[in-house]
Order: sequence, then structure tokens, then C-alpha cells
Amino acid sequence: MSIEDKILDLNFQRKAAKVTLGVSMGITALTALSMNSRMSQLHKISGLVMLGCAIWHASLYGSPYSEFLQNRKAKSRGRKRSVVNLALENLPDGKSAPAKSTPLKRKPRARKST
Repeated sequence: MSIEDKILDLNFQRKAAKVTLGVSMGITALTALSMNSRMSQLHKISGLVMLGCAIWHASLYGSPYSEFLQNRKAKSRGRKRSVVNLALENLPDGKSAPAKSTPLKRKPRARKST
């Protein structure tokens, strides 16, 4: 696995975001104990880093970016299409079938009146 694949791996990014959140939170907590001028600057910087890492971590769950990473991983694994899907896509009349079928809808349940 190359370094680009490792960096673009969704699970790797989730772990990296958690680690950087923890480190920046620890630095923020430790610098809060002694607030001289240098520690004050470090405290502000680590607070901003923690905010950025929190936004990064949140973007890795249920966002278009996380879907992109998941799709990229599925494509890189080289999932092969089944013979049935290939046959459906290449119909003899020249039309192609949709790649995904829509799930069947269920009837709504009848409510009990009390």
C-alpha cells in the first residue's frame, strides 16, 4: 500500500483526527495551568488546532468527503461486476439498464385507535 493510499484511507484519517484532537486537547489543558506570555500563545494556537481537528473529524462521518473516500476505496479494491449486471447493462436493444434498482416501498401500518 503506497503512502497516498494510506493517507486517503478513511479509517486512517479517522484515527489520525482522533489522535490530533487528543494531543491538541492535552496541550491546551497543560498550557492553561501556567499562563505566562509564551504559554498563552501556545494555548491559543493549540485551541485553534483543536477546533480545526474537530471540524476535520466531523467531516469524516456522513459527509460528501467521507463518501468520496469510501467510493475510492471500493474502486481501488477492484470489485468486479457480476455477470448478471454486465448482461443487464448491455441489453440487445442498445439501451442500458440502471445500475441500481430502487427498493420496494412498504405499506404504512394501520394505527390503532384508542
